[in-house]
Amino acid sequence: MQGEPTRTRILSASIRLFGEHGYDRVSVRQIASAVGIKESSIYNHFQGKDDILDSIMQSFIERDRAYWPSLDALRTDLHTHSAEDLLRRFFYSYKREEYGFLLSAYRIMFMEQYRNDTFQKLFLNHFLEEQRCHQNQALQILVDAGLLLPFDTGGISLLWTRVRLIMTMQACQNTGLIKLGLDHPERLPAEDVPRPEWEVCINMALRYLPEQGRDSGGKF
Repeated sequence: MQGEPTRTRILSASIRLFGEHGYDRVSVRQIASAVGIKESSIYNHFQGKDDILDSIMQSFIERDRAYWPSLDALRTDLHTHSAEDLLRRFFYSYKREEYGFLLSAYRIMFMEQYRNDTFQKLFLNHFLEEQRCHQNQALQILVDAGLLLPFDTGGISLLWTRVRLIMTMQACQNTGLIKLGLDHPERLPAEDVPRPEWEVCINMALRYLPEQGRDSGGKF
């Protein structure tokens, strides 16, 4: 950490402290102490604690979105991949080196949404609505391409979003794993094997394979 730019060190220390203690319980002095600089030095890089938090969450949104499967790539692969392979892209694992940061940011968002309108909007817009819409678009692409029969893509998209919400909230409670991700990402265990919740969502969508529809007379 000492070899990193001061601004990066401030952000790293802040996300750790905010995630462990909550935003309101952390002072600029504590952040400076964790970084090993004078409190006044913080203001050479940020206007204050709010500015630090805004920077963290902006970075979080950009990095989190980068994991969302590309809809353009989905369209390109329609004729070379099965519907199941394409659906599985929407359950992904974070890179080890980003796991601690992203889970810490989610943890902060989950905590702060109950006392901060900005974070409540972020939670509702980014985690719920934006991800649901992205998932819905992906399912509709598969339907339009004939890989899936027409069905209520909105309903399953909502289910998928709720499953990811539950999984993320569970991960955010594992403070030991988050700390490991922040301090020693190379020691994190290998990617999780597909969890039962994933399979439920995927199998619900696969009920609408054209072959399944013919076998059941179009009734589900």
